Amino acid sequence: MSNSFTNTNKFSNAKTELLTLTQQTNGLLTDCTNEYNRNFTKSQQHFYDRAESICKIEQRLFCFEDFNLSKANFRQKILELKPYIVKVVSGRPSFYKIKGVNMPGDLHSITLKPTGVDTSQLEKILLNCKNQPPCIHDIRFKIDSDLHSKLLQKGLTPNKHNNSILVTNDLIPTPDPTLNIKLIVYPKQIQLIVGCSTKPIVYNLSSLHDLGFNLGRYTELLRLFVNDLFSIQPYSKWITTGFHFNKDGSFELQDSNFHYYFEDVANCLTRIYSKHFPNGKIKPRLERTLTINKPLEELAREAIEN
Repeated sequence: MSNSFTNTNKFSNAKTELLTLTQQTNGLLTDCTNEYNRNFTKSQQHFYDRAESICKIEQRLFCFEDFNLSKANFRQKILELKPYIVKVVSGRPSFYKIKGVNMPGDLHSITLKPTGVDTSQLEKILLNCKNQPPCIHDIRFKIDSDLHSKLLQKGLTPNKHNNSILVTNDLIPTPDPTLNIKLIVYPKQIQLIVGCSTKPIVYNLSSLHDLGFNLGRYTELLRLFVNDLFSIQPYSKWITTGFHFNKDGSFELQDSNFHYYFEDVANCLTRIYSKHFPNGKIKPRLERTLTINKPLEELAREAIEN
């Protein structure tokens, strides 16, 4: 069974089917971090805050590539903070999360082998997902900007540990209701996150242009909010640092919750899980978490080629 996606731009015409999975649910024990036992050094606190931000705000696992550290220093920090961190997936790289932070799928984790989902059913799901259009969601950008000083002037309070300011849809309304946009604003850079898990963006040039249009509208709403000019890179120069690449099956699952991590392949995490949609339907999602470092214009070129 292949752990990677097969690239395709063909849309499936298969009719919707109901598929009931045989599953066995495993109980999960949530570890609670004892705040009063912490005695972090400055570097440990910085590492922990970054890891916690990834897990809580971005709702994803973290790995070596999320930190500006050597592999040896990253491993050392993991060892130093072992009481507060749990390894979720072993591989190259391995993926971790902060203990006590619930991640998507944690409450529905199951064992597929030897007593979980029947492998013939799983194969049927994977083959069905293979022929669906590729999509992306939870897209993350890194942008040079001096917005931080403008938000301070507006009275927003920075995080006491890393001086970041969180801006959500509560402050700046999204120009598209299918997009959940939030900013983590640092003194010299912005991390912009586009959440669209329930309606992921089809990975083609037209959809990326639509995304660019909405992000341009969002930038203008941001200017109106601060009521001042601020510097920000042109949209085409924003650095895409990662996204979730997914294919959703056309099967509708009935009375099933499952979540399975494949072993790491090609420096990315692959998983298949049951995705609940606002209309009440449950469908299988095959997904890869990609960590990259490319300008958006390069991403658009790849969309054309694929």
